[in-house]
Amino acid sequence: MAAMGYNPLRELLNRLRWEKGEPCHAVSLVVRVRRGGIEVEESLNFSDLRAVTASGVIAQDQTFLPFHRIVGVWRGGRRLWPRGGTE
Repeated sequence: MAAMGYNPLRELLNRLRWEKGEPCHAVSLVVRVRRGGIEVEESLNFSDLRAVTASGVIAQDQTFLPFHRIVGVWRGGRRLWPRGGTE
C-alpha cells in the first residue's frame, strides 16, 4: 500500500481542530453540494465536523464530504485556504 501524500487542506483542518487559543466556532468551510441536481456552494461551521479523515471530512449528521468538495476555509473575513487574504 502506498503512503498517503501531504495534503495541505487536511493539515490545516487538523491544526484547526487541535490548536489552542483561537476558537474553531469562528471557522467555516465552503463546500460544493448537489441540491435537486444543481451544484451549489454552502457554508458548514467547523464545529459541525465530527472527523477529519485521510480523504475528507465527516459532518455531525454522518455526511462524508471529500476534500475536492471543499472550496474554501474561512475564519471571520479571512480566507485560510486556499491561501490569500480576503474577498
